[in-house]
Amino acid sequence: RDMTFLPQASHHTFRCAHIANYRPAVDWLIEQGYWVIRIGEPDSASLEHPSPRVLEIARRADYEGWMDLAFSALCRFAITCQSGPEAMVRIYGRPSLMLNIPPVQLVPHAPGDIFTFKHVRETATGERLPFSEIVARALPMFSTSEEFDARGLEVEENSAEEILAAI
Repeated sequence: RDMTFLPQASHHTFRCAHIANYRPAVDWLIEQGYWVIRIGEPDSASLEHPSPRVLEIARRADYEGWMDLAFSALCRFAITCQSGPEAMVRIYGRPSLMLNIPPVQLVPHAPGDIFTFKHVRETATGERLPFSEIVARALPMFSTSEEFDARGLEVEENSAEEILAAI
């Protein structure tokens, strides 16, 4: 999910992530013999992967929205974020690795799902908050980037190394 999804919703920037951080994990999956099918918004930044085993279906001329549903039903597992497509994967009972989850009130899950949360830092010091402090400050109740900014906090997406380690 990046800002091409609901670009008018700049108050949700804390939920976005850069596709480039997923590249090492995609490379590893390709090396292991997997195909990587990326669903989502046609205007989102491209992974620009040279492998024919990486398909960004939303960028194809023949793309139709139902394809997201089909690939969600047929996938062996999914790598998701906290956005709409993750629910489709769960509906079909596919295991999911949900990355870049902001501190949110509710993260529904199914058995076998794995989560990797975003980090929250004090803007002034750069110090990461432990999960206990995130809960103590009621950050899961925040729903806008401005709420984090007003409290001197920044939400940091998972690094390429963290994503690869999670895979």
